[in-house]
Amino acid sequence: MSPRKSHVFVNGAIHFEAWRPLTNFDYEYSILAFDVGSDSFRRIMAPKNFSIPGTTQLFISGNGNSITLFQPCFTSTGEICLDIWEMKEYGIEESWTKLTTLSLPSPRRRVFYRPLWFGKSGDVVLVPITCLWEDDDRYELVSLDLVSKQLKNLGIQGYKYYYAESYVVSLVLLDKTDAVSY
Repeated sequence: MSPRKSHVFVNGAIHFEAWRPLTNFDYEYSILAFDVGSDSFRRIMAPKNFSIPGTTQLFISGNGNSITLFQPCFTSTGEICLDIWEMKEYGIEESWTKLTTLSLPSPRRRVFYRPLWFGKSGDVVLVPITCLWEDDDRYELVSLDLVSKQLKNLGIQGYKYYYAESYVVSLVLLDKTDAVSY
C-alpha cells in the first residue's frame, strides 16, 4: 500500500478505500477490510447518502475503534470544506453518521486537507494538499478538534510530503487459529 493512499488498522483488520465503476460517471465507493487473524476480506459500504463527485479525493482514518471518512468538498458559495463521517459501531453500515461539514480557511489558493493522524483525544492532524503545479511552502499542518471544530496551526511548514503511521502493540499468530493472546 502506498503511503499516499488511505489505509488504517482498526478492529484487527487493515482497511483501504475501493472504487467500483457503475457507469461512465458513477462509482460505488466502499472500504475493503483484510482481517489479519482470519486471512479474509470483507467489504464495508460507504454511507447511503454519501456523494462522490468525480474529482473528489476520499481519505479514511481511524482511532483504533472506528473508521472515519474525510471528503474534501465545496460549499454552495465555493468555499473549501471537509465532510467528516464516522462509523459509530464497527461493521454496522447503518451506523455511519455525518459528524460535520467544516469550512476550512486556506491561503490565497484553493487548498484541500487530508488526515495525517488521528489522536486519542479526538483531534486530527490535517495535511494541506495543493494542485501538482503549485509549489508553495506557506501551507502548514493544522490540528482539528472534532468536538469544538476549531483549527489550530501547528507551525510546521515548508515540507512537500508528510507521512505518519500508528503503532499498535499486537500479536497475531498466523499459523494458530485457536491461539489466545494476552
